[in-house]
Formats: sequence, structure tokens, C-alpha cells
Amino acid sequence: MRDRIASLTARAERVSDTVATSDTPVMVPWPARRVPIEKPTVADEPVEQSRKLELLGRMAAGAAHDLNNLLAVIGGHAELLALDSGLRPNPHSDVIQSSIRMASQLTSRLLSFAKPSTTSESPALGVVVTESAPLLRAVAGADVECIVLTDGDEVRVSVRRDQIEQVLLNLVTNARDALTESGVIAVQSSALVVGSGRRGWPSDRPSGLYAVLTVADNGRGMDADTLKRIFDPYFTTRGEAGTGLGLATVREIVDFARGHIEVETAPARGALFRVFLPAVEMGTGMDRAYQEMIAGANGRTVLLVDDDPGVRRLAKAWLESVGYDVIECRNGEEAARLERVVREPIDLLVTDFVMPGLGGRKLAERMRCSRPGLPVVFISGYGQPFERPEPGVRFVAKPFARNQFLVAVEQVMRNVAIA
Repeated sequence: MRDRIASLTARAERVSDTVATSDTPVMVPWPARRVPIEKPTVADEPVEQSRKLELLGRMAAGAAHDLNNLLAVIGGHAELLALDSGLRPNPHSDVIQSSIRMASQLTSRLLSFAKPSTTSESPALGVVVTESAPLLRAVAGADVECIVLTDGDEVRVSVRRDQIEQVLLNLVTNARDALTESGVIAVQSSALVVGSGRRGWPSDRPSGLYAVLTVADNGRGMDADTLKRIFDPYFTTRGEAGTGLGLATVREIVDFARGHIEVETAPARGALFRVFLPAVEMGTGMDRAYQEMIAGANGRTVLLVDDDPGVRRLAKAWLESVGYDVIECRNGEEAARLERVVREPIDLLVTDFVMPGLGGRKLAERMRCSRPGLPVVFISGYGQPFERPEPGVRFVAKPFARNQFLVAVEQVMRNVAIA
């Protein structure tokens, strides 16, 4: 064994001598290599800053990509939990899914930092508030009564959905932290026409229609000195537990949207935050599609057919709100009989697709025999029945929002007007 070790040692020494005396360069480990770094000059600073931003953008995109992968795993297992619960509703799974969706939208903002998006959206404030209700109640906590209300007016705003959700979460979190024990937080969306004479209204904000988000609590409130600083970055009354960035983020989003924030508070009297976001169409309660619909709806008659009286009442109210005259029928047979004897023209058929007896498709076929080109809007809770609807036909899945329903009506009526 000793002879074996001596032989190996002698071979190692010969290899070492060969390396030392050869012309082959010896590789120095990376940490030992020192390349002199020249400090950038003033002229180089814009280029250096651009490089830093490019690197930061790539890092943000990479982080967003990895986070989206993790969110996909979390979301998939949340769905499995919901399936394991069978037919029982699982509110915890719903909250997880809502959180994942909102987190995914935040990662989209990271991606947009790396590659700015050119897409735009105009979400309805009331819809965002309603759909965020489960998560807002989870954020408020089990000991807090969180009331979420909307007035049904789906005023659209030029603010991204994820930004509205950021405002909601920060305001509700702020309200929760202001509660001394169990308390109440109220969240409401509404619409308000603001005049230039409104008290405290900024002179650089136009008058007109605004979507209004109100978040109120019955917590400890704030004194005048605290109120002056609540929107300052890093200002917090919670010590190490707070970051001081929540309300600063809210103000940044609202200012960018050319909106306004009102705050009413007093010590031991709670606080009320009222956020004004400009409507997409200033001065009206509807977007351009609704305005065009109102202009063309007067004097037009809709035959509305559905075996569910609740759906009929809802659809009738929405149609009448934009100026249509509505004839109701409880089923396809009643509609077919009425259509043969009614004297006034029928300009649109809105019908449930699946009904006992004569279904919506057969009813539409019969009516189009005597009224060629009659526009039809099918509604159903059984999913999309068409791969590609024919011209003059639209489909709306139940449950549907007012905006979704009326846009479908406007689209088929516009096609008729063009033809």
C-alpha cells in the first residue's frame, strides 16, 4: 500500500512540473480575477440608468413568471378541495380563488413594467365591488361585519380592474386596522353627478358623472393632525406593524385617474373614505353603446319569452330602462299564439333557449318565417348552444349582468339598422 501511495505522489509531482513549465496558461479561479471598473461619467449616466431599468424589467418579468406558476399550483389544488367537498359550498375555496386572481393581476402589472401593455379596459365599479365581496370579508376578519352594497348602476371607469381592487383592499385593510374590537365596515359603489360647486372639490377636476366608492368604519377615527398626513408615503400610526404605503397607493391610483378622495373622520367617530373615479362618458350614466341604444329604442317593441318570472321581470326592467316597449310571454306556445294576432310590429325577440314545449330555437324559426331577418337574443343557463351564431343572433348565458344583456341587444339591433 505504501509503494502504491508513493507511486501516485510521484506521478502528481511530474504533472505539476509539466503544467508549471509549459506554455499553457494557468486558469485563475473567478473570484481572484480583478478587472478594473471605471466609474461612469456624467455623460454615461443615462445609458447606465437605462441598463439598470432593463435589468430590473427582466427581473420583474422572471419573478412574475415564477409566481404565476406557483399561483397555478395553488389554484389547481384549491379547485381539488372544492371538488372534494362535493355539492357543499366551500367559501374558503372561493376566497382562495379570488386571492389568486387578484395576485395574478398584480403579477401582470410586474410584466407590464417589463413590457408595457397597450390594451385598455373600462370596468364597471359596481361589478368589481360585488365580485370582490368574498375576499373583502375575509380581509376584514371573522369578528368584523363587512357590508358590501351596490346601487345597480354599472358606471364604467377608465381605471384598470386590478387598480380598483388595490384601492378596495387598501381601504378595507385600513378600516380593519382602525377597529378597536369587533366592528362594522361598509363598502358601497354608487354613481353621482358632481357639480363644480361641491364643497372641497378641486378646481382642476371636471364636473360630471363619477363612479363613487365609499368605505366607512366605526373605528377609532383620526384627529386633524393625523388626517393631514394619512396619504404621505411611509406615514403610519401602527408603528412597526404598518408600512405607510396603503393609502399612499390609493392616492397615487386616484390621482392618475384624475379622480378625487374625500375623508370624513373624528376621534372615536370612525372614518369614511369617498373615492371619486371619472366615468368613461362624462355627464351621462351610460357608455356610448347605451346612448346609441336609447336613441334607437324609442317606439320599438320587444317580445320577451321566458318561463322564469324572475328573469322576465329583470329583463323587462332593463329593456324598458333604455326605451323599449316590452310584451311578455311565459312560454313558447303563448308567444307563438300572440305573435299571430298582435298588430304592432315586433322588432326584437328575446327568448329563453330551453323551455318546456316549444323551445326558443323553434320559436325563432317560426317567427322568422313571417318576419324575415327578425333579430333574436337567446338567453339560457345551459351554456353556449352555437359554435358560431348566424347574423342577427346573439346569445347571453345566465346569470348575466345588465351591461352584458343590453350590449347583446344593441349589437343585433345595430346589425338590422346597418342592413
